[in-house]
Amino acid sequence: MVTGMSRRASPASSLLPVTLLVLATALAGCADQTAIVIEVTSSDLRVPEDIDQLRVVVEGEMTGTMADRTTDLPGTWPQTLAIRPGNARVGENIRIRVFALQAGEPRIRRVLPPTRFESGNEITLRVQLSRDCLDVMCTSPDADCVAGLCTGEMPMDAGVDAGPEDDAGTDAGMPPMDAGTDADVPPMDAGTDAGAEDAGTDAGPMGEGQLLLTEYVEGTSNNKAIEVTAVGGTVDATMCSLLLYSNGSTSSSRTIDLSGAGALAEGASYVVCHGSADAGLSSACDELAGTSISHNGDDAYELRCAGVLVDSFGRVGEAPASGEWSAGGVGTQNQTLRRKCSVIMGDTDSMDPFDPSIEWDSYPLDTFDGLGEHCP
Repeated sequence: MVTGMSRRASPASSLLPVTLLVLATALAGCADQTAIVIEVTSSDLRVPEDIDQLRVVVEGEMTGTMADRTTDLPGTWPQTLAIRPGNARVGENIRIRVFALQAGEPRIRRVLPPTRFESGNEITLRVQLSRDCLDVMCTSPDADCVAGLCTGEMPMDAGVDAGPEDDAGTDAGMPPMDAGTDADVPPMDAGTDAGAEDAGTDAGPMGEGQLLLTEYVEGTSNNKAIEVTAVGGTVDATMCSLLLYSNGSTSSSRTIDLSGAGALAEGASYVVCHGSADAGLSSACDELAGTSISHNGDDAYELRCAGVLVDSFGRVGEAPASGEWSAGGVGTQNQTLRRKCSVIMGDTDSMDPFDPSIEWDSYPLDTFDGLGEHCP
C-alpha cells in the first residue's frame, strides 16, 4: 500500500530572537517547548585528535541566517544543542548544517533535510559523525556526506560553503544573531542557486529525499513486516535494499531488493512482508518476500541505497540477552513499532547502541492498521 503523507500545519507567529543553546539541555522548565534539539554523536572520532569543535549554521527559507555558532567539544558523546525559534516564523522551513572542525578548519559537514519549528513541540534530530567522512567536502553546499560519499541534493539551497572563507572560529559566547546580520553567511534566497559551483548539479542517485525505515511489525508466527517511506522529497528506491543481520551476526543473512518500489513520491511508503503472513497483514503489503523478512526481536536491519547506508534498526553485531532491544516499554519483540513523525534523519551507524524508545512508538502485538500510512 502506497500513500501520501501530510504535514501538520503550525501557526505563523513571530517569537523571540533565535537562540542556540550549545551543549545544553536547557529546555527543561521552559513554558514554551517549541524547539529543535540536535543530538550529535560519533562512535569512531577522537577529540581533539580528529575534531575539537562543532559549528552549527541555522537558516530560514524566508528569514535568512538565524544563527551561526561554534563551540569547543569536551570529548564526550552525545552532544546536545537546542534551537529556539525567533525571527523565523513557526512553520517556516529551515536548514541546519553541522560542521565538525579541527583547529578552526572544517573536517566534516552534515546537511540535515529541511525541517521546521512546530509550535509547542520539541523535535529531536540525530546527527552521526563518522570517520569515513573526514575531509570529504562535497562540491554542492546542499550535498550530505554519508558513509564517505556525497549523497543527494536538498530542495532548499542556502549557499553556505564550508571553506575557509567562512568564519569557522566564531565564538560560542556571541549573542544570538538576528536574521541576515552575519556577513560571512549571506541570507538565504529561497530558490536561488548557490553559485557557479552548484550550477546544474543533479539531485543525486536517490533523488531529493531520503528513504527511512518507518514501521516494524514483529507479530505472531509469520506476521513480520518492514515499512520504508520517502521523507523530504522523491526517492528512487530501485537502487535500495534491506539487509537482515540475524542473532548478533556482523554478516547479513538475507538481502531484500526494494527495486519494486520504483520512484517513491515524498510521503509514499512501501511495505515488505513475510510470504506467509496472515491475510490481515498481507493485504497491507506491497511485496511478499518469502522468508527474507523473518526477524524475531534480536535481528538488525540496514537500509542501503546505491550501497550507502541510509538507515538502520537494531544493533548489528549484538544479540541482546533478553532476546530483544527494549527500553521504556518499547521493545522489538511481540510489538509493532512506528517511527516518530519528528524523525527525518536515518541512523547511519548500524553498530551504535539501539534504544527503540528514542525514535519509535510502540503498539500492541499484531497491529497492522497503520502500514502504508506513515504520519498521515
